[in-house]
Amino acid sequence: MLEKGKVNAGEFLILVTVFTIGSAILVAPAPVAKAAKQDAWITAILTTLISLFFIFVFNKVSALYPSMTYVENNEKIYGKWVSKIASILYLFYIFHITCGQVRDIEDFFTTEILVETPLQ
Repeated sequence: MLEKGKVNAGEFLILVTVFTIGSAILVAPAPVAKAAKQDAWITAILTTLISLFFIFVFNKVSALYPSMTYVENNEKIYGKWVSKIASILYLFYIFHITCGQVRDIEDFFTTEILVETPLQ
């Protein structure tokens, strides 16, 4: 539960896990599957393992500084200017990926589950 707009370590772990593995399974294997054909399952395993590594790193950093936000963590680790650039790029990346995942979920629902439903 959010208290004062902060996410605790357990909630952060769940959010990052679902977000990262979701994008690793839904989005990443598709371009490779065209070329790899029957070996596309290897891509799903590799992207999941890489995603689990990033989840581990994010969780360890958030555990080191439990009372700080992601942007505050960056400032403490990288310094003022580098952290602002890194935070803006990362937050833009998260926004971009989230929009793409929402669109992928939309496409999945309208092609597989609710075939007669328009995207709107």
